[in-house]
Amino acid sequence: MTAKTSHTRLGVFVVAAIVLLAALAISLGGGNTFRKKVIVETYFDESVQGLDIGSKVRYRGVVIGAVSGINFTYTRYEQEKPAAERKQYVLVEMAVYPDLLGMKGAGVGAGGDFVDKLVADGLRIRMAPIGITGIAYMELDFNPRAPVLPIAWTPDNLYIPSARSTVLNFVDAAERILARLATLDIESMLKHLDTLLVTVSKKVDTVDAERLQKDLTLALGDFRRTLAGVDRLTGSDEIKGLPAELSATVKRLREIAESPELRRTLAALDRSSQRVDKALDGREQDIADLIGNLRATSANLKALSDDLKRDPAGTLLAAPPKPTDAYDR
Repeated sequence: MTAKTSHTRLGVFVVAAIVLLAALAISLGGGNTFRKKVIVETYFDESVQGLDIGSKVRYRGVVIGAVSGINFTYTRYEQEKPAAERKQYVLVEMAVYPDLLGMKGAGVGAGGDFVDKLVADGLRIRMAPIGITGIAYMELDFNPRAPVLPIAWTPDNLYIPSARSTVLNFVDAAERILARLATLDIESMLKHLDTLLVTVSKKVDTVDAERLQKDLTLALGDFRRTLAGVDRLTGSDEIKGLPAELSATVKRLREIAESPELRRTLAALDRSSQRVDKALDGREQDIADLIGNLRATSANLKALSDDLKRDPAGTLLAAPPKPTDAYDR
């Protein structure tokens, strides 16, 4: 009886422990143990060092799932092609919560159109490091300028293109800098620099330091005297009173501009110009004829004056012109 009771108590203890462990696992999982998930896949044409199954998947910093599989694309796709012609991409599968991604349903058919729209708007996946530990996680964000890897197959799951990782971009930039440095002729540059330093040293040795110091001293003395003159000028009574005079002049000009007399004068000038315009309206031809007659009369007077200067007696005492019958016709 005692042995049977001990086995019963042991069994109850084991069952209670299992239940407690299950409850603890569910609580630590934040209630996500039985939550629906969808599989999203992406491909990388680079090393995924630091990424492992279970690595977090974040969407703008919010955890929306975890990495569920890491493999090569040729283990699932392009099986009919020769090994040399297959893409050497790394296949990364992620189990994500569709509601956190903004999807209403779960599955390729339910959320495929929604994910395709996000991809068209620039949604990409990239690896991001966690500090300097070497551990990486998957980060989703919008980057429309990131190129999409070419693929010749239809993904089995929801597909989001990848973007180059920050580390790879940094490495590429460093390699480009090193390549540029490799093309530089460092030895020739050092020779030119050495020649320049020697030339500068010779020029410095040939400079008359004592004379240069004297010239600088004279220039500083002239500069001090100029500053003293400017200081005396700005401190004079005429300069001090100038702002007040300018202010009074501006005030007087404003009063004149705003005075009623000026307004009346301008109005009278406007009316006079209107009357002149009315008087001259339609008489442009008469004025032109009058100006032409004045020019002809001036020319005749000038000709008469010239004749008087050349032959005064002949001009004044000359016989009258012969009669003509031009007016009898």
